[in-house]
Amino acid sequence: MARGKSDKLSNKAGGLSSSPGCQRRRGAVRDKFTPRGAFPHCTYPRNGAINMCGRKMGVVDGSTKRKESEGWNTEGRRKSEDESSERVRARRGYSGDIPHIREPSENWSEDLKQWQSTAVVYQRVCAHPLVTMFWTLLLALILLLVLQAQLYVCLRELRSSTIPVISVNPNETTNSSTSRRIPGAIIIGVRKGGTRALLEMLNLHPDVEVAKAEVHYFNMDENFQKGLDWYRAQMPLTLAGQVTVEKTPGYFTAPVVPARMWSVNPAVKLLLIVRDPAERLVSDYTQVLHNRIQQNKPYQPLEELLLRRGHINPNYKALQRSLYHQHLARWLALFPREQIHIVDGEALIRDPFPELQKAEKFLELPPRIMPDNFYFNTTKGFYCLLSAGHDKCLDESKGRPHAPLSNEAFQKLCRFLRLPNQIFFRMTGQNFDWC
Repeated sequence: MARGKSDKLSNKAGGLSSSPGCQRRRGAVRDKFTPRGAFPHCTYPRNGAINMCGRKMGVVDGSTKRKESEGWNTEGRRKSEDESSERVRARRGYSGDIPHIREPSENWSEDLKQWQSTAVVYQRVCAHPLVTMFWTLLLALILLLVLQAQLYVCLRELRSSTIPVISVNPNETTNSSTSRRIPGAIIIGVRKGGTRALLEMLNLHPDVEVAKAEVHYFNMDENFQKGLDWYRAQMPLTLAGQVTVEKTPGYFTAPVVPARMWSVNPAVKLLLIVRDPAERLVSDYTQVLHNRIQQNKPYQPLEELLLRRGHINPNYKALQRSLYHQHLARWLALFPREQIHIVDGEALIRDPFPELQKAEKFLELPPRIMPDNFYFNTTKGFYCLLSAGHDKCLDESKGRPHAPLSNEAFQKLCRFLRLPNQIFFRMTGQNFDWC
């Protein structure tokens, strides 16, 4: 009992902790020449002249002798605790032959030299050429990924915007720039009413550029789903101040087109060329008949399609397309009447110049189309175009002889269309000489 009490007093007096194994002094300062972490199996105290391994740092010889006289060995442990300390170290995974680490010696300078040599080895490993190359390649890969992402963003922005293109036309100045624009005017119909002739004649004007093919953007779902950028890409290159014109006759009769077109450009100018609806129906059938003959497909005579039990068949598609008033009503529900220009198809064939003057005025274009831009081709039986010394006539499909239809059936058709025509005249404020 006296010895245990003496041990406690000795520990308190010497500033040592009472836990088995390594002992340390409380309130003293670690030796400044011994770096922290040189020995992984030791935990260095922030303050203290004796570390957890019991090595004395900066303690005078007299103190050492006093410790030995009190039952401590030279390593700072009680002699009676050496065996238990070894068991504790073995349980924690420590041993006397730890790789690259030796037990602390009485000479702290040797321990410092070992730590310095170990630090040099680690420094050499980190500075190895292969390690340097690895980090260099890793940084280069990261930089490449960043540049790739930035390039992708730039390409998306360019794709979604209108890209100015420098014109290479020798007739234009080298500083002029062109771009593709959505149409400012669209020929919406009617089918077999003279839409191709009207487009080619408008193209005589220097401030007009036309799409060469029917786009079918607004009346075909698969095209409309491609988006406005696709539609714009189908248009020709135009200069600032020029008008882009597109024509698709199927627009006029498609129920979904007016709303779609208004959502894209509510200010678009619409041109509707019409002809006698009875003559238009026969011409419509003639084109279908010609295509079926070329494809070796069977076909029905026009009179069988037009009449059912001696009466007009109102479900015949070609007849539905000739009911102009029904289709025009959908357009007038969204577009004002002054935004739709009606072109007389028969008058355009007889004398194109007056109709082109009206179209120029409607499109707010300066008068550039002249009477000498047209000449009558006696062989074809209609007018051809003349511009800059070059003439152009419509293809051979225009002016094709109509399919046969009895006079009786044709008169029944005219009587059926009389009332729809009168409604159309009132809607447009124009009268036409139709049957």
